[in-house]
Amino acid sequence: MKHDTRVVNVCRFNSSLPPVQLLERCNHFCMSLTAMGFVLEIMGILCFAWDQMGVSVSSFATVLTLFCLVTSAIAMRPGSG
Repeated sequence: MKHDTRVVNVCRFNSSLPPVQLLERCNHFCMSLTAMGFVLEIMGILCFAWDQMGVSVSSFATVLTLFCLVTSAIAMRPGSG
């Protein structure tokens, strides 16, 4: 008895094309995790400033951080370049 050794295509992707949609989803997932980690890092720095420094230094650090985040968001808007 001879066994059939052909590879059976069980996924919904075309075998001649790479799974672009899957790669795109993985890319978006990695970018969102990176952005969340960055935000948590900034929050940790600000919490440390509020815990260890005086109110004037902590307030200045918070205002400066918010200013940088807002101007970065404005600069990265689609159609701003």
